[in-house]
Order: sequence, then C-alpha cells, then structure tokens
Amino acid sequence: MVILTQLFIAVHAVLVPVDIAPEETPMGCVYSVLKTGTCDTAGGTMLINDPEQCLRAAKSLKVTPSTSPDVEDSANYMMNFPHGCYVWLGDNSHLYLNTGTTHVQDCNNEFNCICMTPECVVTTPIPTPQPTPQPTPQPTPAPTPIPTPAPTPQPTPVPTPQPPTPMP
Repeated sequence: MVILTQLFIAVHAVLVPVDIAPEETPMGCVYSVLKTGTCDTAGGTMLINDPEQCLRAAKSLKVTPSTSPDVEDSANYMMNFPHGCYVWLGDNSHLYLNTGTTHVQDCNNEFNCICMTPECVVTTPIPTPQPTPQPTPQPTPAPTPIPTPAPTPQPTPVPTPQPPTPMP
C-alpha cells in the first residue's frame, strides 16, 4: 500500500494540491510551470536538467502524457528552445529536455518551462572508502569448535592436540 502525501504545487502562480507518492518527491519539493523568464531567474526555482526529474515533475503537475522527455540539444536546431525541462504546447504538449546552452529562449505561452525548488535535488551520500582506511585487528586463526565453559586465565603456549570434551 502506497501512502500519498499532499504537496502544494505552484501552477501559474496559483497553489494547487497534488497527491504524490512520497518516494517520488522529496519533502519540501515544489515543481512549477513557468510561462515567462527562466527557471534560474524566477526566484526560488531552478532548472531541471535530468530526464527522470523532468518526467517526475511533469507527471506531478499533470501537464503532459506519461512519456519520457525527448532529450535534445538546441544547438542542433535553427529554432530557439528554453533551456532544461519544458512542454511544447504547439507539439501536442510534448515533453522535452533541452541540454543545449545555445539557441535558447525564455519560457513563454508556447514553451512552458517546468521548474523545481532546491529541495527537489536528491544528493547521494559519499560512499565510505573500500577497504577501510584502518586495518582490522588480527583475526583468530580458526574458530573454536566447541565453546569453552570458562576462559583460561592465560592463553596456552601451544595449541591443544584435541578440543576439550563437552561438559554434560
């Protein structure tokens, strides 16, 4: 059973509650649709440049069909497109992710940008070094076959020829 969290998503400067599964969206994360300017200059929002994040944002805003974005580089085209994640309304509300930095334009009524707040960025902790930087203490040569009833006060200087007989 998936428990849904109600998040408030900013759509056209109006807060709209949207139910999203908590594993999909980090706490405090807000996605928004921008029709003017850019995500980086909108104040409190930032650009989405990851295809999975772009799709997650579009699904949560319910602004496009549930298909992966077409990842494009606007430098390959004569037309200008917004940088990052956007919906092209003139192309049946198709989802795009422009990775290019040339031939870019601001968001507008035809190219609606999808932005996110910094809380949407999920950071992965730095892995611990492998192997550990400190050596482990010397391991015992072999485990004892039967636990001893009580420890001996001093280790024996030589191994015993046979393990002790278990106590009844």
